[in-house]
Amino acid sequence: MDNIISSLNYALGFNERKKKSAELLSKHPHQVPIILYTNIKSNIEIVKNKYLVSKNVKFSQFMIQVRKHIKINFNESIFFLVNNKIMLLNELVETLYNNEKSADGFLYIYICKESTYG
Repeated sequence: MDNIISSLNYALGFNERKKKSAELLSKHPHQVPIILYTNIKSNIEIVKNKYLVSKNVKFSQFMIQVRKHIKINFNESIFFLVNNKIMLLNELVETLYNNEKSADGFLYIYICKESTYG
């Protein structure tokens, strides 16, 4: 987890992030806070990296929304990893959050891309 935080260049410490996630969860009890990140060398432009996502949304629906905000070439595919695992597309965001959230209360999702042919 420490390498994720350092790669995101957070100015806030752990306690501040935990407080922020608790505030978000209390203000929006039917949503979960998600932060997207990527490797700097991957050349993925993430226009928006912080999301509040409804708990009853399937992960595949969230992926479609994120895909609209990412600029990649037509011959590239993106993959979403949480704790180095590819998530099930039919899993609810709430289940994913409950199982994989960070100790600071945020769900961190790593985005990577691969070239595809076809």
